[in-house]
Amino acid sequence: MALFALNFGCFTSVNLLVSTLPPHLAAIGHEESSVGAIFGAFFLSCVAARLVAARLTSRLGPVGAVRLAMAVSALGNILFMAAGGIFGRLVARLVFGAGFGLTTTLLVSMAARILPPQRLAEGLGFLNIAPPLSLAAAPLIALLIAGAWGFATLQVVVVAVCLAGLAASFYLDPRSFPAPPTKGGPIFSAAPLPAAMLAFLLGSANTAIFSFLALYLVELGSPGTGAFFLMATISMVSTRIFAGRLYDRHGHFWVVIPSVALIESAFLMLLAIQGGFEAALAGLVFGLGMGALFPTLQVLAISSVPDSGKTMAAGMALNGNDLGMFLNTVLMGAVAGLAGTFSTVFKVSAVLPCLIFLVYGLHPAFRRQRSQDRSR
Repeated sequence: MALFALNFGCFTSVNLLVSTLPPHLAAIGHEESSVGAIFGAFFLSCVAARLVAARLTSRLGPVGAVRLAMAVSALGNILFMAAGGIFGRLVARLVFGAGFGLTTTLLVSMAARILPPQRLAEGLGFLNIAPPLSLAAAPLIALLIAGAWGFATLQVVVVAVCLAGLAASFYLDPRSFPAPPTKGGPIFSAAPLPAAMLAFLLGSANTAIFSFLALYLVELGSPGTGAFFLMATISMVSTRIFAGRLYDRHGHFWVVIPSVALIESAFLMLLAIQGGFEAALAGLVFGLGMGALFPTLQVLAISSVPDSGKTMAAGMALNGNDLGMFLNTVLMGAVAGLAGTFSTVFKVSAVLPCLIFLVYGLHPAFRRQRSQDRSR
């Protein structure tokens, strides 16, 4: 439960700025390119920090590493408050991104080390309830705070959330989270790469939903954006409670295939959407698939390595998803510009779940794991 609370706080510190930071930067005179650079700095440092999370864990221990990561997150937001120009804000977001990337990786790997193998998927599914819960509440709360008291007050709240997480981390007992048996820690391994590849494809597909759905529905004249994300959040949270149990008892095949089918169905429903009801139904279906699939990919990555590689494997799965979202946002933005319509984005993105089917079905690593599941 302590790791869940820390994970929730970590994502909340980011999600409080999702709906408020872009308009604030525009209001103080930053051009679109500058806003993109500030957000890109966060992403790049997040990805880079995950590469060194294993080595940091081997030096400081998991609890010491997560305390340092949360302190770095708080420092990044304090620096942003003090920054007076584009360079200072870029540096601040680089620091915050490094803290966030480290924290998310470390919490997943810490949970994986203390969970019994027969309940690993269930435990990581529970830990992964925190991000959608935070995303459902934090942006709205941030808008209310910024609207009532200004963005400076919101920045203080973000720093307070980071410092609260840092303080809470001192309640973790380092003896409950021993350091991995080997020193140094790998930064890369081929074993988690197939799962990271699926996470990359999943993140690429999610780009259409999280970056372009609102624009697509406006283009169609449909009012269903809020209904979609409400139902997606509810179903995502609920499915993460039981999908892990299904994995633990019957193997990943019985989670991956239905989940990908649900995500593909959601894309097809969005392409045929007529109004708010269809948007809500598509959100329900998407949330069921997405809620089950991403924690499953995390388990596949972590299970492919010994204990000494769990932090590295967790980081590879997270980076795969984030790289897919980042790169495909740029690509699909170009596609929408060339096509002149956002429906093309969804037509192209509807191919990506099919690619997940193909990679999962044909890659020898997944075939071996399916054979092991059948023999259990």
